[in-house]
Amino acid sequence: MEVENTQMITIISSNTIERKKILWIIFLASLSILTLIIPIIIIIPENANVEEIRTIQSIGRTLATTLQKQMKWKKKGITIAGGLKFGKQLYSAKGISLDDDNNIYITDNIQNCIVKWKIGSNSGEIIVNGGFDGDLGDGFNHLEDVIIDKYYNNSLILCELSNNRVIRWFLEKKTDPQIIVTDVECSSLALDKDGSLYVVDQKDNSVKRWKQGEKNGTTVAGGNGQGSRLDQLWNPGFILIDDNYTIYISDTWNNRIMKWVKNATEGIMFNGIINPNFLEKPQGLAMDRLGQLYIADSENHRILRWREGEKQGEIIINEYGKGRWSVYLNEPNDILFDSQGNLIVSDNGNSRVQKFVLDFD
Repeated sequence: MEVENTQMITIISSNTIERKKILWIIFLASLSILTLIIPIIIIIPENANVEEIRTIQSIGRTLATTLQKQMKWKKKGITIAGGLKFGKQLYSAKGISLDDDNNIYITDNIQNCIVKWKIGSNSGEIIVNGGFDGDLGDGFNHLEDVIIDKYYNNSLILCELSNNRVIRWFLEKKTDPQIIVTDVECSSLALDKDGSLYVVDQKDNSVKRWKQGEKNGTTVAGGNGQGSRLDQLWNPGFILIDDNYTIYISDTWNNRIMKWVKNATEGIMFNGIINPNFLEKPQGLAMDRLGQLYIADSENHRILRWREGEKQGEIIINEYGKGRWSVYLNEPNDILFDSQGNLIVSDNGNSRVQKFVLDFD
């Protein structure tokens, strides 16, 4: 009888968890729609003037923001690649990308390779390494980032710092790799919605853009020497491009995040007045639908959520400092969201990739 009761409790508990997950998935799907339509669906009187309409729409945006602010993630991460859990298959974890089939591509800059790891599997596959012949020479030297180019046969674009080049790598292997950009000390990459390629060039502390078909890049941020002025960068790390072609830059050695709008000659400090003790060598960036920025605060070993203009970000992952257990991070490098809203973090100092699941409780 006790066994039957235990089984019944287990089934009830399992069903409850599944219902919670389903409700949260519905919530996440609805949130993206609500973010756009809440300011519209609130009833606006026919005789309302422009100022009243703006006020009502502002209230709607506030409601949508409040919903987004409620989102939180489990404190314990799940190792999905590398680390002690799967043996020493990764020696580092720098830039990462995720495809539509739940494969994560990991830059291991110690082994100078790209590892493809199906989330849920026990091992990864080295799909790009330095052992090749042809126009690429003897091999890679400090691979830093990888992105998936959906505009060009779902090929990979690789960022190689020490050989000063950017490489296109074809997954089907029917076409040889191609050097597409040279003479850049590349630390990270991004694509905009039109398929234009953005490259962080640490040689001249700039971000450069190549539109499709262009041979020569255009400097779109920085490039005015190393420094801390608003028109300068200092050893920039990762970048993010939004739908308005605004560039967000982790200005790593200035310990700040810069927002550079299209055609601007200088940037804006996204994180407001600098608190020099808060950000420490920021790296990877991600953004939600409300424009809230998620930052890999690398040498503080944590992930922050930051709203524009605020003086201090909110710690959402790891309040405990540096470590290797599941609640810790060690110099996180890159971050992204999966399709379910979970946070994926390349935990570079621990040579692993962690998933932090949305908290349904």
